[in-house]
Amino acid sequence: MEYAKLLPAPLVFKAFKYTVYTLLTLNIFLFYQEESLATAQTFSQGISLQNIIQGFAATIDTAAWVLLLLVFELETSLLDDRVLRRPGVQTAFLAIRAFSYGFILYACYGYLSKILLTYNISPFEVADVCSLVGQGFASIHTLDEYPPLDAQSCSRLAEAGTLHTAQHCSGRADVEQPTHGRDS
Repeated sequence: MEYAKLLPAPLVFKAFKYTVYTLLTLNIFLFYQEESLATAQTFSQGISLQNIIQGFAATIDTAAWVLLLLVFELETSLLDDRVLRRPGVQTAFLAIRAFSYGFILYACYGYLSKILLTYNISPFEVADVCSLVGQGFASIHTLDEYPPLDAQSCSRLAEAGTLHTAQHCSGRADVEQPTHGRDS
C-alpha cells in the first residue's frame, strides 16, 4: 500500500498510456524497417509509387491507426470542450479521421495485393539449387522475410524437393520456395 502513496493511480495510468503510445509509434518504424528489407527483394528493380502500398502496407496501416489514436486522445483527454467545439478544430479532426480511415482501407488493399503476389508462383526447374547461391536468389519465409540463398539454405531446399518461383512486380523471377511450406 505504500506504493499508492508514492505513485498516485492517475499518474501511473498516464505513464502507462503514454508508454503504450510511444511503443506503438516505435512499431511504425519497426514495420518500416522490416518492409524496407522485404521490398528490396520483392521489388528488386525499384518500387514505383503505385506499388508503395504493396511494399509498405503494415507501415501505412499502423501509422494511420496511431494517428487516429492521437486524435481520439486529443478529443477525450487533452483538449478542452470549448476548443473542440470550434468549427476549424472540428473540420481538422474530421479531415484527419477521413484521411486515416482512407489509408486504413488503402492498406487493406495493399495486404490483399501482397498476398496475391504469392499466387503468381510456378514450378522452378533447376538441376542443382546450390548453383544459384550468390546470384540474387532468395527463399520465402514469410511475406516480409526473404533471406538470400546461401549454402545452408540451398541444401535444405534441395532436400525439400520441388521448388517454385514467384514472379514479382519487378518482372524478375528470383524467389524460391519449397512445396512443403516454410523450411525450418
